[in-house]
Amino acid sequence: MEFKEFLKARLLDFLLIQAGITLVIGLLGWLLQPTVKLGPMILFVPFVYAFFCVLVSFVTYSKHELSVRAMAGRKVIQFGLIEVVVVLVSYAFEPSLERSMAAVIMLSAAVICAIVQGIDYLIARRTANELTAELRLLQERETRRTQ
Repeated sequence: MEFKEFLKARLLDFLLIQAGITLVIGLLGWLLQPTVKLGPMILFVPFVYAFFCVLVSFVTYSKHELSVRAMAGRKVIQFGLIEVVVVLVSYAFEPSLERSMAAVIMLSAAVICAIVQGIDYLIARRTANELTAELRLLQERETRRTQ
């Protein structure tokens, strides 16, 4: 994959992660702490989470085609780094964060990560299907032309 394509995909991931985090923050705040007033700093939290989560996704980049096993290993490392980032950012914004809330945040990060990976997979599958259809069409034209 070219680096430019990789960056475009990471930009989409950034936006998806930011949207998911914003939704989770709203839902968790509404369900678990409905009386807490939020300050203006909370508006930067989705951006910070998304930035660092996308930053660690660079472990999956390679100039060369990776085997399924190598990519799976890199995805596992990426997921572990995302969880570490989520915990560190959470404690940076709220040093007195309770362990139970940290666990909920980590679970939410895992769900968001799975959704983003699922969307990435669907986009890649659609692109592969389109390329396969184009290739078949070209092969059929070539076959007709040579007959």
